[in-house]
Amino acid sequence: MAKDPAFLFYPKDFLSGTQFFTDEQLGKYLRLLIAQHQTGHLYEKHMLHICKSHDKDIFDKFVKDENGLYYNQRLENEILKRQNYCNSRAENRKKSRTYDLHMVNVNVNGNIGINKGGTGEILRGIKFSENLDVVIFPDDSSQNLGKDQKALLEMGQLKPKDVCQGLIY
Repeated sequence: MAKDPAFLFYPKDFLSGTQFFTDEQLGKYLRLLIAQHQTGHLYEKHMLHICKSHDKDIFDKFVKDENGLYYNQRLENEILKRQNYCNSRAENRKKSRTYDLHMVNVNVNGNIGINKGGTGEILRGIKFSENLDVVIFPDDSSQNLGKDQKALLEMGQLKPKDVCQGLIY
């Protein structure tokens, strides 16, 4: 996965944690946070490069890791939370369907959705075939669904009025 270009920033927390910083200290602190986000934990020489000298107020906002590198714990937590969230979204996109596509139903908004189990019967006796490619009407007449209609039906994005040229309502 590519480097995340952003991190969550909470202005209220930032302001309350830096309310007694001078404008110069504020700029240095923000640059250090950005440097940590972009490059990871910081060497002391990088901290001093940005701060020009040891500034206790700023350095107190950072802790040392087991390698003697500096990092801001809050930023570290925010980076990890965002990374975990992005990873979980990516995993969800990779998952295949885990439900059977043999029953469709219509919700109150008129959208067709696919549910687990059941007989396949929906609105006013209209049914769909096992593989969702045929609509079967109460009088036993039927109509084939096009490939696009079937795909939209499977995704739950098809409304009954859109199926079979408005025959389902």
